[in-house]
Amino acid sequence: MLRGRVFRGSAVLAAGVLTRGELRGPAWRRLFRDVYACAELPVTHVLRARAAGLLVPGAVVTGTSAGVVWDLPTAGPEDEVELTVPPGSTVCRVPGVRVRRRTLDPAAVVVRKGVRTTTAEVTAIELARSGPLDEAVVLVDRLVADGTGWPGCGRQRRG
Repeated sequence: MLRGRVFRGSAVLAAGVLTRGELRGPAWRRLFRDVYACAELPVTHVLRARAAGLLVPGAVVTGTSAGVVWDLPTAGPEDEVELTVPPGSTVCRVPGVRVRRRTLDPAAVVVRKGVRTTTAEVTAIELARSGPLDEAVVLVDRLVADGTGWPGCGRQRRG
């Protein structure tokens, strides 16, 4: 049931799926406080973003973390996960997670790779604003060239 998944430790303990001893065993890897993954899963930034999303319900993966979700080399496995929550949200400080408070248009949010993240367009704008211009141009070009987030753009595939 939990193999290959990310989950809240408290939920599986309460449901009687695992005991505390089993949760501390070699089959599971702790990613954040109360968030675990199957130890067979490689620790990537996308995996950590998915885990952070469980830790902060309603959060959206943004910035460089969204870039990774869109297959850009913007953050490594150990880099902080960037999340955005609505203004007024109460969030505890979590090592390895950076939380911003701002309003996101619901149309700017999609689910990709099991992660609530910003659309390719919004991600491109955020990345373009945050780094050196030459790096931003390369990242935006890669997003457009891939065409994953923009219908009608990118590589043309012939049937």
